[in-house]
Amino acid sequence: MHSDNQVNKILRAIIIGGIFLLPFIPFVISKSMFFPFITGKNFAFRIIVEVILAGWLVLLWRDARYRLKFSWILGALAVFVGTITLADIFGEDFLRSFWSNYERMDGLITLLHLFAYFVVAGSVMNTKSLWERFLQVSVGVSVLISIYSIFQLLGEVVINQGGVRVDATLGNATYLAGYLLFNIFFAAFLAVQKHTPDWLRYVYGAVIVLNIFILFNTITRGAILGLIGGSMLTALLIALFLRDAPLLKKYTLGFLAGVVLLVGVFIAIKDTALVRENKLWGRLATISLESGKSRFLVWGIAWDGVKEHPLLGWGQDNFMVPFSKYYNSRMYSEEPWFDRAHNIVLDWLVAAGALGFLSYLAVFSALLYAIWVYPKRRKREEQHAHTPVEDFFSIPEKAILTGLAAAYLFHNLFVFDNVVSYILFFSVLAFMHSASIGAREDKKENLQKKAHTEQEEFINRLIGPIVLLALVFSLYILNVKGIMGNQALLKAIDTRELQSAQGAPDKEALLRKKLALFEKAIASGFLGRMEAREQFVQTANQLVEAPASQIIKQEFFTAANTGMKKQIEETPENLRPRLFLASLFITYRLFDEAIIEIEEAFKISDKKQDMFFLLATAYLNSGKTEKALEVTRRAFDLEPSNARARKIHSTLLIRSGREKEAEELLSLLDETDYLSDPQIVSAYASIKKFDKLISFWEGRIKQEPGNPQAYISLSAAYLESGNRKKAVEKLETAIALFPAFKEQGEFFVREIKAGRNP
Repeated sequence: MHSDNQVNKILRAIIIGGIFLLPFIPFVISKSMFFPFITGKNFAFRIIVEVILAGWLVLLWRDARYRLKFSWILGALAVFVGTITLADIFGEDFLRSFWSNYERMDGLITLLHLFAYFVVAGSVMNTKSLWERFLQVSVGVSVLISIYSIFQLLGEVVINQGGVRVDATLGNATYLAGYLLFNIFFAAFLAVQKHTPDWLRYVYGAVIVLNIFILFNTITRGAILGLIGGSMLTALLIALFLRDAPLLKKYTLGFLAGVVLLVGVFIAIKDTALVRENKLWGRLATISLESGKSRFLVWGIAWDGVKEHPLLGWGQDNFMVPFSKYYNSRMYSEEPWFDRAHNIVLDWLVAAGALGFLSYLAVFSALLYAIWVYPKRRKREEQHAHTPVEDFFSIPEKAILTGLAAAYLFHNLFVFDNVVSYILFFSVLAFMHSASIGAREDKKENLQKKAHTEQEEFINRLIGPIVLLALVFSLYILNVKGIMGNQALLKAIDTRELQSAQGAPDKEALLRKKLALFEKAIASGFLGRMEAREQFVQTANQLVEAPASQIIKQEFFTAANTGMKKQIEETPENLRPRLFLASLFITYRLFDEAIIEIEEAFKISDKKQDMFFLLATAYLNSGKTEKALEVTRRAFDLEPSNARARKIHSTLLIRSGREKEAEELLSLLDETDYLSDPQIVSAYASIKKFDKLISFWEGRIKQEPGNPQAYISLSAAYLESGNRKKAVEKLETAIALFPAFKEQGEFFVREIKAGRNP
């Protein structure tokens, strides 16, 4: 018996130790992996969860106290996970829905791990004090993350995504904002505990101030507004329901009045230079329907996708399919591919339809029920049974947890979850689940599983090895293979070794090594396979102009071509692989094949201007100028406000001798903009219209004598016209006027004098 108890204690310690490791996951950055801020954190989470799940499966067999007990949160979460699973199975691409990709590491596999974490943590972390320790660890880690962010603000540590929005070790300012949002409320929750000493309350207060400061410096509007709204809701609930602390009620009412006043003042001065010129307040001041235009366009596309599959959606990670199908041409200035709607409501509606979204809302409903209703009901039942019990949560605790749920939900109306925010949210769910099922021991329950038969004793001896074998299998299939494939992909696209190689034989050997690495990455499993194939195509495209043998170039082309064709077979409704394959064909001058692929792509979507430009390139290089003009005209007609489409079509008109038509289109643009465009310049040069370019830039120099680019462009115009002497003169003038241009200008002069066109 003593030995059995000792084993149970060890298993419990391993499980709790694994759970307490999870708050440290934000520190994980895997520089040896593709998407280092995403993949490492996710693999670490999955490995820890699989280990603690294995320990729990053995423990629950040995000790009945740790067996799964029902709560409404568990029920709602099980329905949610079940609904998403069905949506993924019957969705567009189950394998992608299950595995996701390296960039997101989301999908059903992540959701199943989160559910497993919830089950284990909710069953083993069965006291409020244990959860308080967990929250303390999370808050402590958030302090270190915030300190790291301060060093970013000071310029001592690089901001990973560039710009001024701090991102700490999460690699994304929005992800950091969501993480801090949770920990601000966690610190507040810990501060209002009755047993918290006053000195510690001041510490928690300082942590809250620090985290809020960093949160504001992420300049993430959704999180900031979520914090303000969640805090106001918390204060309002305390003011409404707290009966025995009038002083605290006054403080909360004062807080509410103060926040309303500050918001009013900000609205009143938001158009002043003081606000507009500040990086943070200026961004907040730009919140408007117009500033949200791109998001509204994406949301409109998402809604069109929802209407096509209203009940169970398209499956997780398949948003790119409806995004391509219902693409809005007014999005030409945005990034070309969206894999999320950036709105939690629409993301779940697209992924799992109305049923999935309703089940998601049910999780929040069960959470609020657990916070406000269930502990009271359980208290009444136990008092009726003459069992003394203390109310699990005080009014301030309930208000803070409710404010956190509201802030988190509001924040997600503009972004999407990542593994760090998922861990914190599911930790809250597990905490509320343990509160719902109660922490007391049932005296009538046989707490320790005792073997009474030889069969039970045999199972007792067998359960551990079986679970261990299953653990090893899952670690390899779900993690090790993906890690190996990911690392192979990163090595394959790393060009540093190739750049430093000396001699053709060394470069040839390195290229063959990269070829093998790409093949290894693709063969390692479905996770990341599409990304590996896309990177393979890009590398093959770059290799065309590289000093390498035709044999190795052909090997890269053949392998990249074969891989992308397989990708098209696997995901026929996905537009992206077809365009990658078309770009490969164009690079290798297989224009007829490119035209076939793009025309197939048009059957999926005919609203993306980039597709028209790609097709026009193929037609133009095939000598089919009129067809290329027809295509660029169609691209322009899709959205006339697209300046790029206007210039591309005008370029072809100029080259076709239809200069007047082109100038009618270009007249609506700023002349400086289009006459400095290399394609326009080249087009005018192709019809020997150098006088127009020279005249324009001579006039520009008279208007802006301090503009070095005007001299450079004028020199280029003279060079294109064949007047090399004048080209050199204008460069020498620029060198004399602009010392910073000296080195580059002298290089241009040397090249021109040597008979080359720089």
